[in-house]
Amino acid sequence: MGGCDKKLFPSKQGVLTPGCVCRLLHRGASCFQGHGRRNSE
Repeated sequence: MGGCDKKLFPSKQGVLTPGCVCRLLHRGASCFQGHGRRNSE
């Protein structure tokens, strides 16, 4: 699972513990930033 799935992320967030969520957010930070930049520009 080395990809950024917007559909899976929100779903797992509610199930995983705060610690896991933090790890996922930190891990997918670069991925989300890239998507955000594309949408902004």
